[in-house]
Amino acid sequence: MKEVPLADNFADNLQAVLNKKSMSQRELARLSGVHFVTINRILSREMDPSLSVCEKIVVALGFSPEKFFRESVKTA
Repeated sequence: MKEVPLADNFADNLQAVLNKKSMSQRELARLSGVHFVTINRILSREMDPSLSVCEKIVVALGFSPEKFFRESVKTA
C-alpha cells in the first residue's frame, strides 16, 4: 500500500466532504472559526495545517479527527 502524507489525505478528505455537502470554503470558515484563506491554502496544498486547525475543521464537519486523517471519507 502506498503511503500518503497525512496532510495530503486531510486535504483530499476535506475536498470530498465539502463537495458531498455542497459546502463552500467560506461556510466552513464560518462554522469552524478558521479563516477561509487558510482553508483555501490547505486545499491547494500550499499549507500544512496545524493540529488545532485540523481539529476545528473536522469538528465543524461532524467527523472524528482520527477517521478524517486515516481513512478516505470518499468511501466511508
